Amino acid sequence: MVISVKALQCFYSFIKFAKMCIAKTSICLGKIGCICTAVLVGYLDETLFMYCEDVDYCLRLTRAGVPLWFLPDAVIHHKAGGSAGGMLSVYYITRNTLYLTCKDRSTTYARLKTILPLLTGAARYALTKALGRKKGRSYGAFRGAVDFWNGKMGRMEG
Repeated sequence: MVISVKALQCFYSFIKFAKMCIAKTSICLGKIGCICTAVLVGYLDETLFMYCEDVDYCLRLTRAGVPLWFLPDAVIHHKAGGSAGGMLSVYYITRNTLYLTCKDRSTTYARLKTILPLLTGAARYALTKALGRKKGRSYGAFRGAVDFWNGKMGRMEG
């Protein structure tokens, strides 16, 4: 692997800055900084499309030996409504959590791990339909498990 001098300078500046922080942590949820570490672990996994990409990235950084730091005084501006919310967020969180749980595991493990979310999602969705309610979150959980089972990743279709 070829690492550029600029990337190393960025990385060492980050480590120097990190030493001023309050606490070391294992996972940073939300928007994460210093993407120059992509040189070490690659870019965000586009398979995930939305939600859980930060967790995956932090897991890869941790495996590469990069320390993660909690910055209590850091301020991050997030565009309001930038994330999906509702059914769509439940869909991506369900599907991507299954993906991360089963990543680098056997197909048999992935199938077994998906059975319970499939069954509970189907039951909740059936109950929602029986009660005459909108499909909403129960459909999102069911559809996320189904799409993971079928290997559909990336952006949700239809």
